[in-house]
Amino acid sequence: MESIRDVGIDELAARCAGFCSLATCHAHIGEAGLELLEPMSENENDLLNSDEQRSEMSRLTCRIVFWQELEGLAVSIAQG
Repeated sequence: MESIRDVGIDELAARCAGFCSLATCHAHIGEAGLELLEPMSENENDLLNSDEQRSEMSRLTCRIVFWQELEGLAVSIAQG
């Protein structure tokens, strides 16, 4: 979430400031990148269940820790 905002992308609301209490940082991750991410927590899953834009590619960007292997990760911000 912070990496997305740091590059000046304003479409990501991220109102919870990284505390995984809302789904306002919902994004769709490219299929190749999903397997590189840590497994989704129950809390993240519950929050995403409340979003009608959810898909099997959905993740909350506040839960993604970016590291070198994720460079070039395809991310599209969910419309909400």
